[in-house]
Amino acid sequence: MFFNLFFSIIIIQRLAELFLAKKNERWMKQNGGEEYGVRHYQLMVMIHSCFFLSLLLEVFFFRKNDSFTMDSLVSPFCYHTAR
Repeated sequence: MFFNLFFSIIIIQRLAELFLAKKNERWMKQNGGEEYGVRHYQLMVMIHSCFFLSLLLEVFFFRKNDSFTMDSLVSPFCYHTAR
């Protein structure tokens, strides 16, 4: 339940950000702006898409529990600091 709500909010937020970014891009190009970094932009889109896909796979394909507790945030931090 929590995961579905959380994931939906993130997707809606990302879509709104993309819409705003496209609008700003058009405005800047009309006002003489130049675009740099076109080659790595596609890589960044792919990385972000894979991240969201991995979230879905973890919950639905691997049947991970979608419960959210403070342990789920603290445990990875403690693991990496203890190493």
